[in-house]
Amino acid sequence: MAVHEPRALDTFALDTLDALPLLVAVVNPRGVIVAVNRAWSARAREAGGTPGAAVDGQNLFDVCAAATTGSDGGQAARVAAALREILAGDRDEFDEQQCCHVNASPCWFRTRIRPFVRGGERWAVVSYDDLSPQESLELTRTQRALQQAEQVGRAGTWTADLV
Repeated sequence: MAVHEPRALDTFALDTLDALPLLVAVVNPRGVIVAVNRAWSARAREAGGTPGAAVDGQNLFDVCAAATTGSDGGQAARVAAALREILAGDRDEFDEQQCCHVNASPCWFRTRIRPFVRGGERWAVVSYDDLSPQESLELTRTQRALQQAEQVGRAGTWTADLV
């Protein structure tokens, strides 16, 4: 399908982003979120205004700065640093799996940032792939394996910090 009119192309691009299960935001050269997909908006609503609940029109650098005061501060700082480097042209991509907390519950995401050029300036697409269901399953398997090891070894109780 070819889309040639600028307005139709914008609508087509936004509809395409909305079809993705990933959380996707488009960030301008100053770090302002200029577009988000439906999945990103839904997650922001779920987060209920927590510091990581970035929405269209907010500066992602400011959102990351607010999040650096919490338990997920190191991850937010890495995302902000990578975004700065990508927008400056000093880095080509960022790809990292991260655990963060939304409403006190652990969530796992694969965070990706990729640049593109528009009007001679570097912009970025930021995406989060929610890995929580897979990570929760892995956590449950690990807990079961520890319980089985306790029973087999009869060596008392074992604990592990899994998050």
